[in-house]
Amino acid sequence: MADWTSVAPDGTKSVKDNNPILSGNTAYTEIEMNKDHFWNIADDKNGHHKFALMPKYETAASPPLAGASNLAYFAKEIAGFDVQPFASNAGGIMQLLGIRACGVFTTTAGVINTQYSHNCTIAWAGVGRYTVNFTTALPTANYLFLGGAVSKSTASNTNDIIASLVTLKSTSKTTGNLLIGCIVTLEGNSISPPHLNLKVKPIESFASFNTA
Repeated sequence: MADWTSVAPDGTKSVKDNNPILSGNTAYTEIEMNKDHFWNIADDKNGHHKFALMPKYETAASPPLAGASNLAYFAKEIAGFDVQPFASNAGGIMQLLGIRACGVFTTTAGVINTQYSHNCTIAWAGVGRYTVNFTTALPTANYLFLGGAVSKSTASNTNDIIASLVTLKSTSKTTGNLLIGCIVTLEGNSISPPHLNLKVKPIESFASFNTA
């Protein structure tokens, strides 16, 4: 890996001897900038972020807004949980938590067909019951899950029917998996819905919101 030379060019050296120093600084800049930026790659990407890499912010208070800055984006550790993204502006501090796991799937006679999933697999656990197994365990069992269901029927040439009543409940909730029940009451009959949409996010995202 190239090292950065603070004194460059070196006035005590010849042009020839300064060449490797300046070349080394150029190489160092490209290596470091390309960690999370596009640098000397292509004209339409140069200078843009690939993603943001940052260590956690160690100070209890949020970062001060310097100069003409209007927003600070930083990482901060939540006691007992893990490092989370935060944003701060003149109005206060906000925790930016996305969805930890989610899935969209259909069921037919106990067979699950997953259309999409993130950080989880879904298994049939009986009529109206499903087990969501998290690929990467959640940092705490104190999380909120959201879900909805749609029942399909071909009777009388109807299309998708949104059930009038959906009961979504948890009888088991850990950092590794979630057992849910979802029963739809449709035309007086309780059925296991063929379509279920799940979203899981930590409950601390609500508790950490702060306004000025």
